[in-house]
Amino acid sequence: METHIICDVHKSSVRPMLMDNLPPANTIRWVKSKKAAIVQAIESGSVTERDVCEFYGICEEELASWVRLYHSHGAAGLRATHLKRYREIEHIRQNFQIVAD
Repeated sequence: METHIICDVHKSSVRPMLMDNLPPANTIRWVKSKKAAIVQAIESGSVTERDVCEFYGICEEELASWVRLYHSHGAAGLRATHLKRYREIEHIRQNFQIVAD
């Protein structure tokens, strides 16, 4: 598998971060396994959210939704066919408080 390197230029010295097992920068089709690999790399500290957004050209909001969906539903929540349903569920949870008797 190809190794991608991102340089963190936000620090005083350039620090390369290995992007093993991550999709190439020119990825167009984001299947659930590719999204999950990105989220796992962020959570392991291998790469920052900012670097992922810049490297892949993903907006912060989209990446944040991947992280939320991964936490709520696992890798299955990252399937494009399920995104609308899961986002609707998140919207309901955020906007309505369910009261148990």
